[in-house]
Amino acid sequence: MASLGLRRLAHEPFEDASPLSSDSVAVAGALRSLSISHRAVLVLHHALDLSVEAVATELGIPVGTVKSRLARARTALRPLLDDERTDHE
Repeated sequence: MASLGLRRLAHEPFEDASPLSSDSVAVAGALRSLSISHRAVLVLHHALDLSVEAVATELGIPVGTVKSRLARARTALRPLLDDERTDHE
């Protein structure tokens, strides 16, 4: 499911892409600082709205691993996004 979406994004140009907000740019930058395993669970769960179980199935990992990676990824993102928010205020 997610791999199909990624393949489509790689081959189909965006026709009417609106400019990114500063918040979107901050989130993208913060996500880039995470490991691919943490980034994958965050994007699948939060951006693609997959359940924890669906993320586990998609990535071929146990549900408990998804939960721990989500927790660690959120913990790693929090200071990065708080710094961005403070810089813009």
